[in-house]
Amino acid sequence: MFNYIYIDNVAGIDTPVKLDFIGVPRKKEKQNTVVKIENGVYVNKLTGIIGGNASGKTSIIRAITAIGTFLSFSDERYKNDKISLKTKKEGFELKENLLDILPSQNNKHKDKMSNIKVEMYIESGEEPGYYTYDLHYYLGDNIENKLIESLYYRKKIKDEPTTIVTIKKEKLESEIGYKYNHKESLAVDYKDVDDNLYNQFNKKMRYYTTFYEHYVKYSQTSRDFFLIDPIQYINLHFWLQQDEEMVNKVIKLVDKKIEYITLEKSKDDEEDEIVIYDKNNSKLDYDDLSTGTKKLLYLVYNSLYAIKQNAILVCDEIENSLHLDLVKLILELFTVKDSNAQLIFTTNNENVLDEEILRNDQIYCIDRDEADGIKVEKFSNMPGVRYDTVFKKNYRNKNKNIHSAQPNNEEINKFIDYIDNVKKDKEYKRYI
Repeated sequence: MFNYIYIDNVAGIDTPVKLDFIGVPRKKEKQNTVVKIENGVYVNKLTGIIGGNASGKTSIIRAITAIGTFLSFSDERYKNDKISLKTKKEGFELKENLLDILPSQNNKHKDKMSNIKVEMYIESGEEPGYYTYDLHYYLGDNIENKLIESLYYRKKIKDEPTTIVTIKKEKLESEIGYKYNHKESLAVDYKDVDDNLYNQFNKKMRYYTTFYEHYVKYSQTSRDFFLIDPIQYINLHFWLQQDEEMVNKVIKLVDKKIEYITLEKSKDDEEDEIVIYDKNNSKLDYDDLSTGTKKLLYLVYNSLYAIKQNAILVCDEIENSLHLDLVKLILELFTVKDSNAQLIFTTNNENVLDEEILRNDQIYCIDRDEADGIKVEKFSNMPGVRYDTVFKKNYRNKNKNIHSAQPNNEEINKFIDYIDNVKKDKEYKRYI
């Protein structure tokens, strides 16, 4: 679980931003939305980030997800192999390079390093405890050491942190990710050289493994990049192999026309393909499903996976293509008992932040000031906000001191008046 996230000079974030996920222990309402990790320390299972378009929400999500991908793939692997994902059904191939995965420096500070820092509580693994991962990186050519990567550990939240690694590199390659992915061969090399080095390596790998597997293997991401049909198809295909009954329960929540969904052998291919039957027993293809149905299936599967693994799901603009009640279904999944899973999501719609599900210390507002600087503030910390203040009733109220990067209604009305009054033969001819 994330305790906090610190981001500076990353994509649209030009000033430092810190999101704190520590819950307020004295609050007794909605206890199913927090996890007690030690005496007096609670972490929020749900956090919603609200703001208008271009306010910086996606930059926050990109920063969080970039760490996992960066740990997974080194610069050399990207140069040689890139990422390749194929499905026979779609004939789809995806390729990315590292410069696309680590977000760029902000345009105002292109000659400075970017910084993403996260603190996590990891309750399982070889070395449970609190991990702080600190990444400084630079994508340009003006700095010799393009990477500074650090990992710190402490058993209890008040303990002094122990430095597991701090390293500078000229190339964009994760020391933690590289050694995790090559630990067997590296262990053999150390063993051949010196038993003491071998033991030191194995001790350090216990921390690397705990952090890496929680961040990379068990945490999930939902961004537009992951919601393209081929990836959703692969996800659903795998889920049907695991638990066809659960898939059918979920799909009927969103599409009443469907009788059942299953896997069948294709005539032209040895692989099973996804087949859907409606109430009239007519056969439908995966492409016949609505965008919302596909997204719900993707989100529910990844939510259930996160809940099982006590992991993290990060979702950008969670409400897109979904009915509000289905969005609330996703939120409520993370309130189930005996799970320390965490959901962090962004939204444009204040109605998603339902006071029946979320507490006020689980809502962040993101905005831009007059100089286009980013501002992020927890709703519960704003003046005049009580534990029972209803967020959605106050968000658009100009008399309240709640900032929001919503569209300027006055500017919108001026634009509509302009379109309504322009001379069509002069202004509209370019659209004919």
